[in-house]
Amino acid sequence: MRTVFAKYATFDGRATRPEFWWWTLFNAIIVAAFYLLVIVLSIGTAFAGYSRYPMGPTAFLGLIWVVLVLWGVAVIVPNLAVTVRRLRDAGFHWGFIFLALVPFGGIAVLVMCAQPSRYP
Repeated sequence: MRTVFAKYATFDGRATRPEFWWWTLFNAIIVAAFYLLVIVLSIGTAFAGYSRYPMGPTAFLGLIWVVLVLWGVAVIVPNLAVTVRRLRDAGFHWGFIFLALVPFGGIAVLVMCAQPSRYP
């Protein structure tokens, strides 16, 4: 994960499978934690009847959404960079990253990223 942040916008070079998958796991855990917090607060707000509190949990819920969006914006460049480097290491052209824009293309990109390194 440190390597990905150290190479924040470095699109040249290669990324090993562990580098790519550890970054993907780290990012997924962060996003899942935010979504879990949003779900718990949403359910709590809906069923607990917080009408006597003017801003209570809903203000915190909005703040969590803002932080989640900021996290997504902050990691879009490192996500693209590590994916491009991983595709290059697996022997594919970096342009295959655009497959993620078509339906089910993201699965194809993940399969390509899971391939072993072509360069020793």
